[in-house]
Amino acid sequence: MITTDASAASPSAHMPPSLERLLIVLPSWVGDVCMATPAIAHIASHHPRATIALLGRPNLRPLIEGVPFVSAFEGGSLRMTAGELRARIRAHRPQVALLLPNSFRSALFTALCRIPRRVGFASDLRGLLLTDRVARNRDIMNTAAMYGDLAAWWTGTRPSVCVPQLAVTSAESSEADRLIGHPHDPAQPLIILNPGANRADKRWPAERFIELAQRLIRHAPTGTAPLIAVNGSPTEADLCALIAARTGCIDLVARGVTLGALKALLQRAALLVTNDTGPRHVAAAFGTPTLSFFGPTDCRWTPTDYPRERIMTADPFLEDGLIANDHPLRCAITRIPVADAWTAVESLLHAAHTRK
Repeated sequence: MITTDASAASPSAHMPPSLERLLIVLPSWVGDVCMATPAIAHIASHHPRATIALLGRPNLRPLIEGVPFVSAFEGGSLRMTAGELRARIRAHRPQVALLLPNSFRSALFTALCRIPRRVGFASDLRGLLLTDRVARNRDIMNTAAMYGDLAAWWTGTRPSVCVPQLAVTSAESSEADRLIGHPHDPAQPLIILNPGANRADKRWPAERFIELAQRLIRHAPTGTAPLIAVNGSPTEADLCALIAARTGCIDLVARGVTLGALKALLQRAALLVTNDTGPRHVAAAFGTPTLSFFGPTDCRWTPTDYPRERIMTADPFLEDGLIANDHPLRCAITRIPVADAWTAVESLLHAAHTRK
């Protein structure tokens, strides 16, 4: 077994002399996958002849659809056994598996797939299952920078940008047209509200999304009545239906929005207003102006390094040495007022209109 440590040798010493087939194990969340794409693209640029296959949850496949630096996507399903999935992975004959998640399960799976080299951060007992263990810098909060460390271990250099790199296919663009009921009219600003999140304390109150939408309808800053749509996951259908019913917005969940169609919608949107969740990272990939609300989750964990994103925190005066996650009352997302959000929305839309 080869065991190496990133702090023990120069990064170039870790690169295989000829990499032809690489498997990259993806994290589980949409936002984390988006933050991983700069590192994946960076590795691909250093191995232009390599076939890069991704292993991830089936629901993530549309997120990666169309990107030029990925050759294949593999994901299990309810009808596929673990043995069948391992057989599909072995059919790619990967020389190396790069593990982005820090889970024991991902290391065990790639070991059972008999992949010759398995690279990842050594944490807990999973280091015993890795052939190449990368030292993790515990002082780094930025998730994209953490993935950049893995890319630098392979290539000797870090990705130059951390902005996600995604693509939209023609089929996804057509599906977006179906969702809004007509082909996109660039003269009419499309504004997307994303009121959900995977935790209740990360959700800006629905009543405030409703008030913000009503202000947009009454006082469109660009002088053109906007087309407003509300987005969410199937589990957030009731939340989206409530906001749509009170504002007349398009309910994308009720119309069957998919992750692929959401990419296309965000690509053409004039503004996204969202909580700290996956769509803010998708929007960054397409240069969409974004207002993101952060409550008791520290924004330093998931920065996009994206100049058109305005981050609004519950406590903008939180001392640098404190982490929002440790102060849920002080950093409650309900402390963000509609007036402040409206000021940010006006500024973002005005800047977008000026650029056009």
